[in-house]
Amino acid sequence: MQFLLDNLIAVIVAGVLILGLQVTQVRSQHANIEQVASHSVKAKTLVFGQWVEEDVMNIGANFGENLYRFEEPTVDAINGNATEWVFYSDTTATDGTDSRIFKRYRLEETGMAEFADTTYQMYRVLRDSAVVDFDSDGDPPALGDVSTSDWTLNTRSIGTLSFFQVHLLDRSGETPRTPTGEVDVYKVDFIRVRFGVVPEYVLKPDNYMRELYWVKTMKVRPYWVPPPSTQSQS
Repeated sequence: MQFLLDNLIAVIVAGVLILGLQVTQVRSQHANIEQVASHSVKAKTLVFGQWVEEDVMNIGANFGENLYRFEEPTVDAINGNATEWVFYSDTTATDGTDSRIFKRYRLEETGMAEFADTTYQMYRVLRDSAVVDFDSDGDPPALGDVSTSDWTLNTRSIGTLSFFQVHLLDRSGETPRTPTGEVDVYKVDFIRVRFGVVPEYVLKPDNYMRELYWVKTMKVRPYWVPPPSTQSQS
């Protein structure tokens, strides 16, 4: 009887050890997959953020004192997403012909990300560009001069954006507006871009990472020089 009890205890202990090893192995595999998914979404977020930053910092290049460098973004009144935004820069040539480069961000829906307790609508940003030549001594083209056929799609963002917002701000961090309520683009000094990214692969359980955020506030051309202080004037 004692022999049977001793072997039964040994079997139970061995079973517990085997179960513990299996649980550890499963958790280790899950952690490795989680690490790969996390690295992937972070890398793609940084790539998208980098080309957004480069675009914003290049707004108004070669414009001189012209302050009309971008349009007011089209914003979804429900979720605050910037569904379309157009901005400009110029290139100069030696033959008397310059070019105005129009860039446009368009937000499109891609699918749904389903978690245990919520669901995200996902998006991607499409970047179009159009180049219109003009006489250096003449007036540069406006957005109305760009035809539909002039636009060319050249870049797509990651397709798992949870939101995408563009805020035009003045020196006090507020959105300057005209008396009619429109954004006064002539008084915009900073552009803040915000977006969120959900993982491309939702692991179960889905409690490791739901959303990664990117936000940056950038100074736009012409670069603002702070006014002299009262002490320096006295």
